Amino acid sequence: MIKKMPKVKENKKVGKVSIKKQIRKNQILQLLLQEGTMSPSEVTTKTELTLPMSSALMKELAEEGYVTLKELQTEKNVGRPPTTYVINPEGGFFFGVKVGLRKTRIILLDLQNNERYFHSEDTIDIKNSEEFLGRLIKTIKKIIKTQKIPFERIIGVGIAVPGLVNSKDGRSISYFNDLKMSLKEYMEEALQLNVEIENDVNAISLGELHFGDAQDAKDVLCINLDKGIGMGVIINGELFTGANGLAGELGHIRIDDRGKMCYCGKKGCLETFASGEALVEEMRDFIHENNASRTESILKELGKEDIDLDAFIEVVLSGDQVGIELTEKAGESIGKAIGILINLFNPQKIILGGKLSQLKEYILFPVKSSVIKHSLPEAFAQANINYSNIRRKAGCLGATTLVSDKVFQPSKAAMQFV
Repeated sequence: MIKKMPKVKENKKVGKVSIKKQIRKNQILQLLLQEGTMSPSEVTTKTELTLPMSSALMKELAEEGYVTLKELQTEKNVGRPPTTYVINPEGGFFFGVKVGLRKTRIILLDLQNNERYFHSEDTIDIKNSEEFLGRLIKTIKKIIKTQKIPFERIIGVGIAVPGLVNSKDGRSISYFNDLKMSLKEYMEEALQLNVEIENDVNAISLGELHFGDAQDAKDVLCINLDKGIGMGVIINGELFTGANGLAGELGHIRIDDRGKMCYCGKKGCLETFASGEALVEEMRDFIHENNASRTESILKELGKEDIDLDAFIEVVLSGDQVGIELTEKAGESIGKAIGILINLFNPQKIILGGKLSQLKEYILFPVKSSVIKHSLPEAFAQANINYSNIRRKAGCLGATTLVSDKVFQPSKAAMQFV
């Protein structure tokens, strides 16, 4: 039986009173997460709750272990210090998993969003669903054991996976589609925990929104430059996924009809020009066609089979001219696509993440230069373009919010009862 942690229940049999009470508890937890320490009277001033109601609900949260009392020191003879509460970090834990085609990363956060554990490993044979998921399940269980986490305090596991995802049904369309049930159901049955599923780029965007550079902006484009190219769209401070969750397929904007055939079935997609996979293939072609041993670059030490995305980045960062020129060419195509997006969305920020963002100025400068050519000056002037400062952990951090929002964000559907 999968246990349920504090969240807004949407069962029709649950009375409105119970729903309203849980929503209010969630509001208090969210305030405490933002403010750190609060008294019932301070909660009252920031909500529509009465003082007796705030006091009662905070006391209940303390009894349930989600908050703890914190007495403030006052000067002598001034009177009794006010009763204040702070979130108990041991009150709950969230797992965030980012399944990538190259790396799988797992992060464990406590109820105060403190990082308690981080694990990264190579992704092996993602297409063998049961074998891959079996290893993932064992790793999560091992972390629970070694970190000595009370099982009843684990609020849930958020999992971000590549490709097309139906997050409402918890079903991965591109991968893990040979299971007899949805990915969500499979993982919940194996872990006996609440599990939420999302597309990896959307999770990366949630990571930027809650933990990264998108925290102080309302309209942001989060672009993932990795083996492929994806994008998350944040509008008015919320993730925008489109009618059926497919918004943000930046990699399939057609840049040049004369380009290579893309795996999507169309010609000239951005991914065929500027993705990590495309850059690796171009460098392999260069080595094969030009006999790298004749060059004075680092490539003379490498064979065609030695080039992968990590090697490509190492070559560029070493200052190799061939790698730099290929990167500049890719940056120009990426900038052209971003220029179009700036004209459409007028964002405050564009955040470049993914493996290729490790190239930093080598990719950033040609992108910006191309954006200037392909966007309205007034729109570009308002947009800050930079690489992510949480790049490596953005996806797994974002995955934790898939379950933490069940605690900290009141359900919009249930807000009608307040």
